[in-house]
Amino acid sequence: MGRSKGEGTISKLPDGRWRARIRYGGRDFYGERVRTKREAVATLPEVRERAYGPQDTDEPTVAEYVREYLDGRREELAQNSWRLYDRMERLYIGPNLDMPVSALRTPDLQKLYKRLKDDGVGTATIGRVHSVLSVALGEAVRMGLIDHSPATHAKPPRHTSKDPHPLTPDEAKALLRACRAPAAPSGRIIAAILLLGLRLNEAIELRWHHIDRAEGFLTVPGTKTQSSAARLPLPRVALEVIGEQGDAAVTDPVFPSTVDASRRTSRQTVSRHLLALLDALGIERRRIHDLRHSTGSLLAASGVPTRLIQSVLRHTSAAMSVHYSRSYDPDLREALDQLGDALVT
Repeated sequence: MGRSKGEGTISKLPDGRWRARIRYGGRDFYGERVRTKREAVATLPEVRERAYGPQDTDEPTVAEYVREYLDGRREELAQNSWRLYDRMERLYIGPNLDMPVSALRTPDLQKLYKRLKDDGVGTATIGRVHSVLSVALGEAVRMGLIDHSPATHAKPPRHTSKDPHPLTPDEAKALLRACRAPAAPSGRIIAAILLLGLRLNEAIELRWHHIDRAEGFLTVPGTKTQSSAARLPLPRVALEVIGEQGDAAVTDPVFPSTVDASRRTSRQTVSRHLLALLDALGIERRRIHDLRHSTGSLLAASGVPTRLIQSVLRHTSAAMSVHYSRSYDPDLREALDQLGDALVT
């Protein structure tokens, strides 16, 4: 089994012998040259001590400490927050920070952030990794495990928001048509996001009790801001896309996993299927969130005023919606019906 970063490496030398190596603080620390790989592995504790200094054998590694810290806070954190922090630890912290907590230095974190960015990890994700480390290491200071937090002076790469890249009306029509095909992967949820301007998390969190078919309304789960929790009129096309509840329980997700109908689909699955649909249509790739921007742009192109676009997208400020606006004043239901009809004709 391979070793995680920080545990060291074992290499076979040109003369046939083996040697352990640990790189730390810009320096290489080597073990004695020995005849077998097993003997080289046995030298690792001595190499670690020279690299990191004498350590308490009971001291946890950074990965172990962060894991323990997150597990201890699971009950007090919101479910979505805990899942996000857990993912940051599993994918980025655990595999990369296996040195003792007291051996971690600010340059180690800077190197980690650079390596993640070079590997194509987004700056927003790296920022979340930094946030998890900052909070966990701050707690380590409070508990007396370390004197100061290496995360205090570490700086993750600066995150810059991506410009909106909405679909054109023709592209939106083509995508909606493809999504309504019976075999379209994640077609229902992608179409619902486009027709209603939902955030991806809002669409994923929808349960059947949020859908009122009799009155033609959808209650949007408030996953971002207080104002994001709202009732939206369901246009005719959206009702068709969402479909019937059937045998599903009222607490079952409207857009379930293909593996287990009682579980919601995932962000990664929906994003992957959107890219596949766009590629098949020959349309330039977009982010899921660009579908929400498309809703605003398409409403504006239909003549819907800023105040109604703000109501559909549930922006806290009209300034966030003003760049979509024009000068026509239908009511909210008519505006969404108008959008749906425009995309299917």
